[in-house]
Amino acid sequence: MTDSPPPPERAAGLSLEYQPLASPPAAPRWPGVVAWVVILTSAGFMMVSNLGRDAAESQRAAGAAERQLVLSVQYGIGLRQVLPTAPTGAIAQQLEGLAKTQAHRLHAAIAAAELQGADQAIKLLKPLLSQQLEDEQLRQDAALVARIYRDGPGVLDEHARQKLIDRHGFFGRLVLSYNQPDTDPLRARVLAESRRVALSLVGFGAVALLLGGAGMVMLVVAIVLYLNGLLQPLYVRQPAAGTVYLEMFAVYLLAHIGMSYLLHVIFGGEGQKISLGWNWAVAAALPVTIGYGLLRKHPWQEIRYALGWHAGRGWLIEVPLGIVGYIAGLPLIILGFGVTYVLIRVSGATPSHPIQGEASGPPGQILLLYSIASLMAPVVEETMFRGALFHHLRQRRGWALSAVIVAILFAAIHPQGWATIPVLACIAIVLAGIREWRSSIIAPAVAHAFNNAMVVTLLVLIQ
Repeated sequence: MTDSPPPPERAAGLSLEYQPLASPPAAPRWPGVVAWVVILTSAGFMMVSNLGRDAAESQRAAGAAERQLVLSVQYGIGLRQVLPTAPTGAIAQQLEGLAKTQAHRLHAAIAAAELQGADQAIKLLKPLLSQQLEDEQLRQDAALVARIYRDGPGVLDEHARQKLIDRHGFFGRLVLSYNQPDTDPLRARVLAESRRVALSLVGFGAVALLLGGAGMVMLVVAIVLYLNGLLQPLYVRQPAAGTVYLEMFAVYLLAHIGMSYLLHVIFGGEGQKISLGWNWAVAAALPVTIGYGLLRKHPWQEIRYALGWHAGRGWLIEVPLGIVGYIAGLPLIILGFGVTYVLIRVSGATPSHPIQGEASGPPGQILLLYSIASLMAPVVEETMFRGALFHHLRQRRGWALSAVIVAILFAAIHPQGWATIPVLACIAIVLAGIREWRSSIIAPAVAHAFNNAMVVTLLVLIQ
């Protein structure tokens, strides 16, 4: 991509006289080496911590698998309401693959009764009834479920029915409403929840495909315009920067780790969960990072340009172009999602995010979740990943290599799990492309916020 300086009328949104210095002064190499050691060590520590947390927090991992089971059967039930002829046998078979615990196997059997019939459910229940389970209560519940499929929900008294719901939630309501009329209150609730999930997932998928198709057209047009010299990136290299922005990124990772640890020590405690609002405190890593750059006696104007903290062509232009850039990058993101989906199916992994459960809270909590996902995270992460780190790499490397390096680090340190690295990396590459195109961080931050807002909205709708 071209690195020619911008014309005066778009001098990076800073002063009209601003131009990055072209001749870098001699500088020692050791700060950059130290910064890379810190970055790679910190990233490795965060990856290991994420894996360790997934192994230690077996309850959260089991909860993620349970939620997948619930969503899958709700999707199947809801899809059958919308399209009565829709085949649901494949969904039932998929549920058996998702069953990772004895409780999951019970729930998969309950789902099979709904999607394939009571005979299939009783067949799946036999292993739970014939073997000695560690959880004797679970074996008793399996016997109750088998009895319901043979004799109907009326065989249980109200106390037994409520205990089954208390222990198994949605699946308790599902088995107790089996073969009941749609007007039955419990059955009506199950159907309403399932219909909402199915419509949300189908609608989300349809919107993604429509936007993906539009994005493919936009991407092809953009490539043609670029090859014909009609679409010029606005980003300009800053070779005089040395390694200060690499150092700032290393400081950011250290500050992020330190702040997260401090929050856990002060507000979390052993085995406790930090309140969602305290996630905002992690944003304190940003001023610490900028302060380091100023202490290194780097001019504020240069720091602003490097981080993309300028208005570009103006907010009214950069904000919508952030959405345009995201849509144009959707084909790559969908490709990454496809790879992630294959990895999940092959490995049986159950990706989840620590704040995923917050989408089912009260309105104030959901609003706080939106603010973290679509305001704090895009501003902080775009400033540091597509700002500091990408800017450093672009001084000596091409756009593609710089974008891929940033994308790998970005995806690897996120807590969703290793299987999501392909889709997260593809998102990061798209954001790096928008940064190269617009120079200002506004557009990639808006694209990042748009992506996160869609994900949070889907999570809220399917709760």
